[in-house]
Amino acid sequence: MPTYTPFKTINPYGDIATAFAGGLADIGTHLASGYTYEDFATDASIYVETAVGIINHTNEIKSIIAYAANDYNNNHLDGYTPEQQFFIGNILSGIFGASADPDSIKFFLGDIEDNISKCGLTVIEQMPLLATTAIGNAAVDYWTTVIATPASPWITNGYLTGNIALDRANMPYWVVAAMHGALTGANKARVPAGLFDVSQQSVGPNDVAILTGSLGAGGGKVLFKWVPRMTNVNFILGLEKKVFRGRDNIKYPFTPFLLRPYQCSYNGNLVASGYVSQEDWDNDVFNIEGTPGLSCQLVDIA
Repeated sequence: MPTYTPFKTINPYGDIATAFAGGLADIGTHLASGYTYEDFATDASIYVETAVGIINHTNEIKSIIAYAANDYNNNHLDGYTPEQQFFIGNILSGIFGASADPDSIKFFLGDIEDNISKCGLTVIEQMPLLATTAIGNAAVDYWTTVIATPASPWITNGYLTGNIALDRANMPYWVVAAMHGALTGANKARVPAGLFDVSQQSVGPNDVAILTGSLGAGGGKVLFKWVPRMTNVNFILGLEKKVFRGRDNIKYPFTPFLLRPYQCSYNGNLVASGYVSQEDWDNDVFNIEGTPGLSCQLVDIA
């Protein structure tokens, strides 16, 4: 007699995630001394066209790579509803709370997926969120394999250190960059305002843009050591009841990773604002005591 197996959310974007990992592997075959952003954008666009079976869209694909790179480096995302922003904030910040252990990260992303699928969001609202977690899982699997493979071109060409502990510690940043790029791609490809329309092809525009954006930011992060700029404008709204007015079926399962708004001032001038988990706040993630003149405090949104 068959045994009961609890249902686990099925992510409909596994094929995009597989293509993303294949794209990173393909880029690895091109790595060499003096590898530039233009080399990267060209190689990635050729791969995307081949992987999804479209032609004559090189310029559009390169533009999405550029948007993904810009949005990641400017710490910027737009075009998402407050309900989506709640999940996005927890996805991008919760990775670090899950530690650098691959199994821990994947467990966290699986928990996110379960809650995305049952919290009352529409299919359209779920689409970029589930695609993002699929990319995140694929990034964890790919980089875990690379880190354990000393002969990988990512290591032999110096893009990873070859030190397992150090590379694992950096992996959450690579995963977040790829997911950020997926979110940029999903947003930039919306029709009719999207960057390009391949709706008559075998793959929809969102699929192409999500794959391209994730490669653009996720690959570029590792290749060029990008560090997002500090910004005073943050898209993450955190857990505020007003965000979910009229949506009582929204669940709040991510207690360790909930974000709270903060403001930092330096010598009396506001220099940063954003959102931080209570755990990071308690652990003095800002190192306030080590920076004379810096003052940070949690704030409430009216």
